[in-house]
Amino acid sequence: MPKRVNVKSRIVFFSFLLALIFLITSFSSGESLSPNYLSKNEIVEEELGKKIDKYLRQITPFGFSGALLVAKNGKIILNKGYGMAIRSENIPNSSETVFSTGSITKQFTAAGIMKLEMQRKLSANDPITKFFEKVPEDKAFGGDVVIPPSVVVLSIEKLRKFEGTYGLSSGGHLEADIENGRLAIKANGQDAINALLFPEKASPGLYKDLNRLSVSVFEAAIKGDYKPFENVLLNKERRLERVRELIEMRIRRYKERTGEIQEVKVFGTLPSDYGGKDTVMTQVQLKGEKGSIYFNLYWRNKMNIGVGRLIGVQEISVPFMLLSGNEFAGYHLGMAKNIRLGFSVDNSGAITGLTVNNPSGDLTAKKIK
Repeated sequence: MPKRVNVKSRIVFFSFLLALIFLITSFSSGESLSPNYLSKNEIVEEELGKKIDKYLRQITPFGFSGALLVAKNGKIILNKGYGMAIRSENIPNSSETVFSTGSITKQFTAAGIMKLEMQRKLSANDPITKFFEKVPEDKAFGGDVVIPPSVVVLSIEKLRKFEGTYGLSSGGHLEADIENGRLAIKANGQDAINALLFPEKASPGLYKDLNRLSVSVFEAAIKGDYKPFENVLLNKERRLERVRELIEMRIRRYKERTGEIQEVKVFGTLPSDYGGKDTVMTQVQLKGEKGSIYFNLYWRNKMNIGVGRLIGVQEISVPFMLLSGNEFAGYHLGMAKNIRLGFSVDNSGAITGLTVNNPSGDLTAKKIK
């Protein structure tokens, strides 16, 4: 007969425990980065430590894996790993297993910076280059960072004449809409993304090649053929099975919602801060009868370095404010980049097109509706 427990007396304990488990496991990659996985430093002490350890050992056969450290009154009472770190190689988690925690640590970094500012040891406005040498260009905010120009605020009524769809001769289009009292330009298609965000790129054709490659590897994968994926994966011996499991798991999980996958589409390739310098990201849609699931593919030097889940398509949109006349200035926060464009008008004053200004050659789009 199962042992009965007092639910009320345990609710606080298990709420605390499950919160810790969520923090540790939700952001982990499931793969150990530490070669020394057979730890001799495991700790299980005191009644609370033993209770938590017993509970985690009992749920491990049901799929739990992770590592937990619990301290009480400054003393560590539990420091232990559970389940597998690398299932394919039968390597268990330990108290020394290193996990990828994603962005969860940023809040502690921010709190530390605010504390140092309170102690007048730094200012939140200081550039990072004040404290560190050889900072990568994309992280060196401050000093030479691009700052948007002074602009003029127009009423919504005066902005409406700029609304519309503008087609590029090379393909793709830019859509001008009013959002939050500003003119927002949205890019649809790789040519439009290139024109709006990085018209100075010398070989934007690379992004189109990655779009086609992304479609081809997924078209094969949904048919059960992962050879095309294998050919482009960096560290394929280690990653191929994990990529297969991720794709097939998501297709199975959402099949009732999406129906059979019928088409693979891409929404474009963009620069990404994942994986370091020169990494780009392609957004992929697996379109089903009733719905879709999405993935990010991360590339460097035409090789895939990552495959990630994507909740939905990240719309490429940049807010623009009036400079003067029909000239507008846009500012992309993520890239800390200024973008200038101007609208052309006919003799009647009607808007006929727009031009994205670029030192190496302006890009023009004709108003199509």
